[in-house]
Amino acid sequence: ERLGNDLCLTHYLSQNGDTYIDTEMVFAIEGNDQIKFKEVAVPNALQGGELRGHDRAFAKLFAQNIVAQGFAEAAQQQFLPEAQETPTPEPPVQKIAAITEPSLKEVADELREADLEGVAVELGLERDPHDKHKWRGGDHIISISDRLFMDWLTDKGGGGAIDLVMHIRECDFRTAVEWLSGRDFSRPAVTAPKQIRTEEPRTLVMPVANEQRWSAVQTYLVETRKLPLALVERLHERGLIYADDFQNVVFPRHGLKNAQWQRGEVAGASLRGTWGEQNPFRGMALGTARDRGWFWLGTGRGQIAQVMLTESPIDTMSLAIINKQNCLQNGATIYLSVDGSGSVPTEALKAVVGQGGKVAISFDADKPGELMAWRVAQQLPQAERLLPIAGKDWNEQLAGVEQESPMRKQITTLWKWHSTAFSLGHSEKYLNRVREVAVASLRGEPLSDKAQSAMRKDMRMRTQQSFVNCECGR
Repeated sequence: ERLGNDLCLTHYLSQNGDTYIDTEMVFAIEGNDQIKFKEVAVPNALQGGELRGHDRAFAKLFAQNIVAQGFAEAAQQQFLPEAQETPTPEPPVQKIAAITEPSLKEVADELREADLEGVAVELGLERDPHDKHKWRGGDHIISISDRLFMDWLTDKGGGGAIDLVMHIRECDFRTAVEWLSGRDFSRPAVTAPKQIRTEEPRTLVMPVANEQRWSAVQTYLVETRKLPLALVERLHERGLIYADDFQNVVFPRHGLKNAQWQRGEVAGASLRGTWGEQNPFRGMALGTARDRGWFWLGTGRGQIAQVMLTESPIDTMSLAIINKQNCLQNGATIYLSVDGSGSVPTEALKAVVGQGGKVAISFDADKPGELMAWRVAQQLPQAERLLPIAGKDWNEQLAGVEQESPMRKQITTLWKWHSTAFSLGHSEKYLNRVREVAVASLRGEPLSDKAQSAMRKDMRMRTQQSFVNCECGR
């Protein structure tokens, strides 16, 4: 679009039936029929409006995308003399124009009425044999009631088939509509094996390193997040963190080589925005496999003595600094980020425990962190819970936040009960019940008299057991 002497190339997005400007690149039209790059604009997610600046790296990527999508060829065809015109396939620009906002909205309106249980089957979820209204799969336990659903593990819900697909597949509105519109959900909802899903995994596209952006990213990590410069520089030199064209800090995620604590292939990357004040962006590189790679650091030598799980790469770095003085003299310590998904290398962690090591779930001291911690505890009931002394996460503690999390006492009590029940040798069914009570408590439900009685009984038994062991030791 031309506005006065400016030429604007604008990218629109559609979400929940609304179309809005996502990004824009502006050129100044000069008198000699030339155009000169002027600025780019991106939304200001925190304060509304937009952020504008002379970001040539972003403009270059924007321009490359336009060329790659065929707009240049389509424009050239429009200026060919009629005598030279030959029949050609429909140009890419026509294909793109065909998926307009109204048609997408019409399709979305129809898909919202799709049967949620049928959609759940196609998403690979399986009906709970003990509760016909619950569906399970991966990191999800979802209750479905007519047009509504609720995921009890992530404490998120929504309404309609599109919301359900967006939640399970962690995709945007348009991708969910396209995924739904290519399937038939009219058949009865029956439990289907997961192997019927034939879609190919997404190709991993790692962000390209941009050394010109590194200085700004380094400043963010050191001055804003209070991480030591020596640590930041050392990780950068090893290629474990770097900057991309958008001034994001990139944390490559490595798999475990031969199921050992050695870096295997890169399985993706976690991204953290640093451009502008209080940039909220967090994301993953396209095609990242959350369950096959993690951002992790190791300290010490020898056999792995402990693994400390955190929610984010910055928390991983922060905890490594905080725990430096407390590291075990014998053995190594691994600090590993799960990036909010709760996906952990279960078998490798079990191997650490089997060799006498420890696993500490060091997630944030807030409701989302606790919900995720109890999910991990279901896979590793012997794991301990470790909380920041101050602040809700390890970076806040490193930065000097003094206020203690208001949930600390509640969290500590529930985990003490779980640890006690495990040490007493209670069944997995009993431990599952403790976890269910803990999650319900996090959502505001008071502990029942029965639960409180069971907790007190376990605590007494543990105290008596410790006393007997003490007497025998004498």
